[in-house]
Amino acid sequence: MMNSDQLTTIARPYATAVFAEAVATQTLPAWRVMLFAASFLTEDAAVQALLMQPNLSAEKLAQFYCDVLAEILNPEQKNFIRLLAENHRINALPEIAKLFHQKEEEFNQTLTVRVQSAIPLTEAWCAELIAKLTTRLKRRIELVQEIDESVVAGAIVTAGDRVMDGSVRGKLARLKETVTGIF
Repeated sequence: MMNSDQLTTIARPYATAVFAEAVATQTLPAWRVMLFAASFLTEDAAVQALLMQPNLSAEKLAQFYCDVLAEILNPEQKNFIRLLAENHRINALPEIAKLFHQKEEEFNQTLTVRVQSAIPLTEAWCAELIAKLTTRLKRRIELVQEIDESVVAGAIVTAGDRVMDGSVRGKLARLKETVTGIF
């Protein structure tokens, strides 16, 4: 089993090539949809079990993916699936999709920001956060809210690789570390 860094290293050239193809052919939305669907399929427990079968040929695996995703695949995308199967890289599809999404956000000067809170946030608070982040990060912000009661109060804001933890849960964890360090 590969660790996250190894999988990223393997996925990066595929994501870069696919992104370049999508930009050159002006098919970013089609590639985004295909990669999201293929990633979702790859993460399914039944498909994970299928991928572990030692006697599964690359040809049959590629055909399985092409059959399941037939309605959204164009010829280039079918070739891409076949290439991944032949190189035993189908399991990298979720990471390829993630890296593709990051490249697309950079290209479009956007950033998806995830906000976790115990309760739904007010529109005014969200608008203020978007305005501050837009100014600070110099990108158009797309806000995604997630309700997580374990946050207790406050919020955890994740913007790319930055995490701003203003939650009570985070403050309690930092207090515990401090107290544990003293004794």
